Amino acid sequence: MKEYRGYVKNHCLWILLVAILGSIGLWLLDWSSHITGWLWGMMTHGVYFLFLAFQTRKIQQESLETVKRRVRIAAMSRFSLIVVLVAIGTQIPSLSMKGVLGGVAIFTPLQYIEYALYARKQ
Repeated sequence: MKEYRGYVKNHCLWILLVAILGSIGLWLLDWSSHITGWLWGMMTHGVYFLFLAFQTRKIQQESLETVKRRVRIAAMSRFSLIVVLVAIGTQIPSLSMKGVLGGVAIFTPLQYIEYALYARKQ
């Protein structure tokens, strides 16, 4: 359990670091109109990840059939969470949707990079 908490904490720090570096990069490229959208997308990414971590922790002691059922439900609830947060973002005029989608889309590459760095340590 200690290792799992360490992973969650480490990934949250990665999300924060990428959000800050991405904002600096957008500012340096003079795309500052996309920074608020980027930060909204990264916040969506962070909320999604924390929701995933909470759901995963909750099912660790369950039977296989219960896990299968809960994983299906959890996947739909996480997808719905992303849709709702992006839909809320569309209602905020100061958010750039390109930035929001960039922040949300970085989720999978960020996980691969983090895993590759972790595998090198091993």
